[in-house]
Amino acid sequence: MLFGERVQGIPVLVPREQEREGVHPLRRVPFEDRRVQEGWLQDLLRRHPEILPVDELEPVFAPLLSIGREVSTRVGSIDHLFISPQGYLTVVETKLWRNPEARREVVGQILDYATELSTWGFEQLDAVARAYTRKFDGDERGVLDVIRAVEPLDPAEDPGLVDRISRNLRDGRFLLLLVGDGIREEVESLTQFLSRTPQLHFTLGLVELRVYEVPGREEWLVLPLVVARTREVIRAVVRVEAQEIRDVRVELEENLEEPGRRRTLTEEDFFEQLQREQGEDIARIARKLLEDVQGLGCVIQWPSSSFSVRLLEERTGRLLTLFVVYTNGRMEMAWLHEQLKRAGLPSDLAHKHVQRIAQLFPDCAPRPDRPELLSRMLHLREIGERYDAFLDALRQTVYEIRQASENASA
Repeated sequence: MLFGERVQGIPVLVPREQEREGVHPLRRVPFEDRRVQEGWLQDLLRRHPEILPVDELEPVFAPLLSIGREVSTRVGSIDHLFISPQGYLTVVETKLWRNPEARREVVGQILDYATELSTWGFEQLDAVARAYTRKFDGDERGVLDVIRAVEPLDPAEDPGLVDRISRNLRDGRFLLLLVGDGIREEVESLTQFLSRTPQLHFTLGLVELRVYEVPGREEWLVLPLVVARTREVIRAVVRVEAQEIRDVRVELEENLEEPGRRRTLTEEDFFEQLQREQGEDIARIARKLLEDVQGLGCVIQWPSSSFSVRLLEERTGRLLTLFVVYTNGRMEMAWLHEQLKRAGLPSDLAHKHVQRIAQLFPDCAPRPDRPELLSRMLHLREIGERYDAFLDALRQTVYEIRQASENASA
């Protein structure tokens, strides 16, 4: 399903000193203006990919690290290819919407690119990155080297990251962005293309880059706008019947997730890793825990290979971390004490929280030297065995923090 809405408005330049006059509405450069060429737009994105509001679509794809420009494939040339430090690929196709083909073929074109990329392996992607860095940076660096330039990467982590990138390629876990100087309504309506690649897990976004002239200056203002994005509503199920492979059918089934519930690729990747390492029973406990803590009003955040359960302290706007769960099934509680102090709340609430949790599990106690910490990490298997009691203890902690926050506001 393609959804989203346009946001209307004209940017204006306003003097910082209110008593001064001279508010200047900016003039938008029209689609037909030949000063805006596709080459200019493509070079802008290559040099400044941060212009694209990727965080609004899928945070796991940010920041964008360029590894390909005019990438040749069997189905055409990909304008831009990016990767994130987490190993997720973004495909960008740029179009000036005055071009007639842009309004009819661009959606199908970028889906063809996604299908082609899903046949690649890591080695082919790495070769593309080396060709790109050799041409534009003057040194030959592969995918992992590009990532290391922005994020420390232990060599011991290399095999795991390569596996994740390979898996994302195979499963089609891509962010596909159509970027232009004006998204036409007929492009937004081309949702019939989306069902033709049900085996891929992509997110498709339409991004408009509005270009404005700045009066009296040789500069343009570029305003990015997410016009629409896809939401996954169908899945492909491959069924193999009989002992010999005689009949293979691909069926499309409706996504039964509740309305408004949008699972991010980060979340899907976490549960795939958790299930692969710990089994379906542990993944089921984690899913139930996610649902129940959100029922308590907690916020879920998705760092790499983990999820954090946090509580918003409304008086200060701080997020307090109750615990973090990793893909190995381990649970860690190590931050609440200091976060409570920074929020101006009693830090002994963290001690009470740890004491309540420690009482539920054998060989577990508050650390003698630091009573705000547990003597060991817990495992989701243990949480499942004492699930109701664990949730009650968590509920009590949430209640006490909220009461303390109200008292501090009085």
